[in-house]
Amino acid sequence: MARSIFPLLSLCLLLPAALAACGGEDGADGSGTGGSDGSDGSDGSDGSDGSDGSDGGATNRAPTAPGVALSPEAPLEDEDLLCEVVEDSQDADGDAVSYAFTWLEDGAELGHDGETLSAAQRTPWRTYTCVVTPHDGTEAGAPGEATAVSLDACVSVEIDTGSNYSFILPTQPDAGTFAMDSGAWTYEAWIRPVDTGTSQYLFYKGPMFENGYSYSVDYFVALSGDGTLHFATGSSSSGDECQYLRTVEPTWDTWQHLAVSMDVDGGQKHLWLDGTLVATCGTSTPDNPTTNGPLWIGTKAWTSSSGALFYTDLPWSGGIDEVRISSSVRYSGEFEPARYFEADATTELLYHFSEGSGTTLEDASGNGYTGQGSDLRWDDESSACDAG
Repeated sequence: MARSIFPLLSLCLLLPAALAACGGEDGADGSGTGGSDGSDGSDGSDGSDGSDGSDGGATNRAPTAPGVALSPEAPLEDEDLLCEVVEDSQDADGDAVSYAFTWLEDGAELGHDGETLSAAQRTPWRTYTCVVTPHDGTEAGAPGEATAVSLDACVSVEIDTGSNYSFILPTQPDAGTFAMDSGAWTYEAWIRPVDTGTSQYLFYKGPMFENGYSYSVDYFVALSGDGTLHFATGSSSSGDECQYLRTVEPTWDTWQHLAVSMDVDGGQKHLWLDGTLVATCGTSTPDNPTTNGPLWIGTKAWTSSSGALFYTDLPWSGGIDEVRISSSVRYSGEFEPARYFEADATTELLYHFSEGSGTTLEDASGNGYTGQGSDLRWDDESSACDAG
């Protein structure tokens, strides 16, 4: 009598663990080759419906980094800076891509997310980076970025050497303004000196006089006829061993940074050229009288006791840019000169010469020492922007 197979089939259906007895011992884990239906055992044994083990959806692929450019590449202080996507991100899945903009100033986030960074939002001679991040609606891709250095107006001024009344005269309430008789001071500027074979004055503060000439000065910074730079204080008869601080010739017809500092109480003088200390001296008895004459920039001037200008003499030849006077000794070691000076707590006077025309110079220190110019020549082709 034949044995019925129906009880065994029922057991195989009801008890998966009995599959080994129903054909193929290695089919129990779903990967065997001896499944009861003759297949390879992969019809769901890995927990999927035949796919790669995911939930059945395709994996999203992030968009590629976009190409980014800034316009203009070297923005002047009155120009807006535009961040443009010049090469679109590619999305392999065909998803629409949007862009998010982030701006950095010297590496720190500005908190601005627009495509345009206005002139009012920037400071000259700082580095600005636009970071553009693509997004496909699911995830962000690698960002693209572009960087530019924001310039100032890139304008300088020259004193008209053919005029007897060419000068820059800061507004000064009294004779004690900018007197170097106590405390500490730094006078600095970007200069493009021209060798004329004669003396020429960058800063000069001396007395008014009634008749004749007076050779007593508070101080001056000048080029001598032999081409050396001088930082002088006190009268020629003072006996101050540190009266005339001299140094080597500057580089002619080239923009460079000049700074002089005086610690009156400490009796120390320094002269810096392009961030390098080129002359220094010290004395225990500096002679720095406070005379009744004003400070002049770009010339030496003769004035009467009533303040009337007789004429100017020995004007600076070449360009002047970025003038700052500070009530502190700013530099104590080698330094990289800033091509754009910024005002701080010790800034007394600051001229950027960004006006580009006219005879009035704004004092960016906030102290109101507005400059009045006469016979100035403006130069928008050469300035401290060209230094280095």
